[in-house]
Amino acid sequence: MIGEVPLITKPLTSFEAFSQPRADVAAIFDQLIEDFTFAKEHLTKDGGSFKGTPTKATAAAYLAKTYLYKKDYAKCETAAREAIAMAEEAGFKLIDDFESIFDVNNEANPELLFYFAFERNSGMWEQDFSVERGIRSGIRPLPNELKPIQGGEGWGYALPSRDLYDAFEPGDPRRAYTMYAPGDDFGVYTESTPFNYQHIIYNNAGVLETTNVTYNRGDMVKYEWQWSPTGMNVKKLTENLEGLTNIRYAGLDAPVMRMADLYLFLAEALAEQGKPEALVWVNKVRARASVNMPPKTTADGTLRDIVRRERRVELAMEGHRIFDLFRWDAVKEVYGNGRKVKLHFYSDIRTTSANDGEDGRFKTVVGLSRFPTDHVLFPIPQYEMDQNSAIISNNPGY
Repeated sequence: MIGEVPLITKPLTSFEAFSQPRADVAAIFDQLIEDFTFAKEHLTKDGGSFKGTPTKATAAAYLAKTYLYKKDYAKCETAAREAIAMAEEAGFKLIDDFESIFDVNNEANPELLFYFAFERNSGMWEQDFSVERGIRSGIRPLPNELKPIQGGEGWGYALPSRDLYDAFEPGDPRRAYTMYAPGDDFGVYTESTPFNYQHIIYNNAGVLETTNVTYNRGDMVKYEWQWSPTGMNVKKLTENLEGLTNIRYAGLDAPVMRMADLYLFLAEALAEQGKPEALVWVNKVRARASVNMPPKTTADGTLRDIVRRERRVELAMEGHRIFDLFRWDAVKEVYGNGRKVKLHFYSDIRTTSANDGEDGRFKTVVGLSRFPTDHVLFPIPQYEMDQNSAIISNNPGY
């Protein structure tokens, strides 16, 4: 026993399967299924005393996810139902307050089936996953007087796009929980000296309008598009930087799998089989007290489209989107070949003047035609090719 978590004595050999040159895909899936099934049976129910330790329910959820990636939707349905039952019996659940799922003061909450735990100010430089989420997403070009609101200056990476902003339905509070957009509440001004600032917006004619404002201690500061190359910033999975002894010593835990994700696995498996029950699980996610969005019905579109849209907005900025697109063979469908994807909040109304022309308003995705099928693969890393002489070519398209 190590910290009340029993050692798994059976070797988990998925790495061996993956490390074989051009390993058979079916064999890899077989190994994953075997490993997750074993883990589901041999891990503990509560994870013991180690923070973030996987549980039986965690393994059961990953087994369902494996079947989802395999496109074996009937088995995914069965596995997801079992995983949900195991998770709920163990005390996991959707928590009412969506925003608090990602709060540094509410870590290890019952929504989180699996997460990477980090210790604030531990002195570990290896906490890059936490740094990526909690620090790099912070707003960078803030006026000095406003930096105390987020406890310092972030790095301004991983920015939301207007395309993501538009994916949220009108009135969906998850948009404001996930990102900052022009006019949103940013935070309370805490300095004792009044601060004079110029609000700048684009009106519907694409013309800049300026309003002078004075912030006094206790006033709510409004988010400004000028603080980001896309006019928006990430709010979800960021933390106040005050008190860090080093910018890299962040401590925000990083969620990897949560109950809403598992519910939407089941919804997806049902939708792919044409079963309207998919909407039951979508609507459970939408009915969370702090979200409270109207239930979806078959009048709102195809089951597949409803589930996919729900995954995008519920899990936005959590690192799932690109893998969903690959799983759905939807990279070309979503991006096309040369389609303009809206990036900037004001993409539709900013002018194409010399000062702010096409650059920054759109992302034009090119080169997708080089992939021979809709099933686009990630490239084999060059490092792996260099280490293994049996790999003589990359995946198609690279």
